[in-house]
Amino acid sequence: MQLTLPIGDEGLTREFYLDGLVVETILSHLRGLDLANVGLVCRSLLFPADAVAHRALLATAAGLECHRLRQFERGSWVAQLIQWERLVDANMLWLQASPEFLTVSGAPGGDPDGAKQVTRCRDRTGNGNHAASPRDGPVFNPLAINGLGAFEFDCASVLKTRPFDEPISQPVTLMVSNRL
Repeated sequence: MQLTLPIGDEGLTREFYLDGLVVETILSHLRGLDLANVGLVCRSLLFPADAVAHRALLATAAGLECHRLRQFERGSWVAQLIQWERLVDANMLWLQASPEFLTVSGAPGGDPDGAKQVTRCRDRTGNGNHAASPRDGPVFNPLAINGLGAFEFDCASVLKTRPFDEPISQPVTLMVSNRL
C-alpha cells in the first residue's frame, strides 16, 4: 500500500510503502470500533480487518476464558469484537476460585480435601477491586467440582471489596459460573 503523508507545516509530503505485514500489524493493534471505522474509510482494508478482528475476537474470548455462543456467530467479526470489547470494558470485578488468585489460611479442623479459609481474592479484571474477608471468609475447596476449585460460603462467610470509585450503573448483573 502506497501512502503519501504530510511532513511538517511547510506542506511537504513524503511517500511511504507499507507491505501487507506492516498493515496487518497496524490493524491488529486497533480495537473493534477503530477497525469498523477503517473498514468504512478504506474498503480494500475491510477484509484484512475482518481477519484481524476474527483473531482479536478469539483472543478476547480466550482471555475471558469463555466460549462464544452460536448466536454471536452471525454478523461481521468486527461487530462481534465490538460487543465483546464492551463486555470486557464494563466488567468491574472478576473473582476466580483458583489458587493463583487467592490468599488462604488453614481451615479449622484440618479438612482432608485440602480446603482452606479464603482471606483475600485478587480481582482478575485489573481494576484493583480485590476482595478480602473481614473475619470469616468462604472456604476454598480445590476439589469441589469435578476436581476444580470452588468457594464454599456458609451463612457467616463474606468476601468484601473496597467501595468502587464510581457508583455502579444499574442494573447490575452478577454472573456465577462453574466448569462441569
